[in-house]
Amino acid sequence: MYKEIQKMPERLTLTPGNNDGDDNRSLITGIPDEIMNPTHNHTPEAAPDEHDDSGLWDYTEVFANRGDKYEGRPLVGRDSPIDGGVYFGAYGGEAIVVDTEKYPDEYNKLLSEILEQSKDGDGKIVRSKILQSTFDTVSHKMKYSQEGVDSLLSELGGGSFKNGTKVNLADFISEGIGVCRHQALVVGVLLERLKKEGHIRGEVSVDRSKQYNPKGELEGHAWVRYTGSTGDVVILDIAQSKMIHLVDVDPREGWNYLRPEEQRDRAAQSAGDAVVHSEVVAVESTIEERIAEVDKDIADLTKHLDDEQKLLMDRYIGNKLNKQDAQKEGRGNDSSMFGQFAGDAYRQLSDDTLKIVHVYERLYRRREQLYSK
Repeated sequence: MYKEIQKMPERLTLTPGNNDGDDNRSLITGIPDEIMNPTHNHTPEAAPDEHDDSGLWDYTEVFANRGDKYEGRPLVGRDSPIDGGVYFGAYGGEAIVVDTEKYPDEYNKLLSEILEQSKDGDGKIVRSKILQSTFDTVSHKMKYSQEGVDSLLSELGGGSFKNGTKVNLADFISEGIGVCRHQALVVGVLLERLKKEGHIRGEVSVDRSKQYNPKGELEGHAWVRYTGSTGDVVILDIAQSKMIHLVDVDPREGWNYLRPEEQRDRAAQSAGDAVVHSEVVAVESTIEERIAEVDKDIADLTKHLDDEQKLLMDRYIGNKLNKQDAQKEGRGNDSSMFGQFAGDAYRQLSDDTLKIVHVYERLYRRREQLYSK
């Protein structure tokens, strides 16, 4: 499907100075020192003991404005397009150029492999397999290696590497190495291409943040966030070998992938303990009493909604959970069907309903668990 160009473009050179393209790299000017000399952006030694709400997401939000550019290329940040842009990494302050049109070969090879892995027995591409195929392909083809990255940057720099030097992401794919930022950019731009070609319908973002490790040291990390057409968010973190639904993320057990607004939602969900009561119900309480408690909390939470919105929220969450079950069991057709149903319901939710849908989902799940006992 993808035509391979036999002659690979030469790697970007390292000539300082201004230019209007990528054939020469130049030093970045006017970029804040916190970005030019940031904390290393790599896999943390261990997850933080608890998540931090101190505004460290500024690390990502500095580049949230798509209007910011460097030498004609837009900066890659949270929720911004990736292909055609430039991403400022942490090690050595390199500026990573992502361009599947100018340097197509390595990307096309990966795309072909992803689509091949996503086919069913009849040779038809199954949409529900694409995320996993992308995760597996990049994990296999691009190993995590800080030493390898250091070596490649030194090679590209002729033994030295200056902050703000432009590098080609395709070089890291060709070498089969990278750290979290390179792996995240590859996954992100491949998913963008797959969406452009009509294979998936969700939104892609390369997210990053800084958090404290157990030693009290500040560490940075990057990953991909994919928001499906139903609103379901999946985290793809090649560096930590983790692909997980955001709703299943526990910041106490790994990197905190939650955005600031989602951390506030989780705080509301902790009121989840205040709301759900499921964790504090007396041991003597019967299952029926616990269900009654949850039902009361649901009634209090949704009392301002009309019956139609309540029904749509039930339909959205029920089909979303059915979709997740079908994915885990490898039932691609069922997964697509439930995803379509969930998406139809989600798009009809009002703004007021969207504000409480995450808390309601937790209550819904708890009620289902109680009914299954």
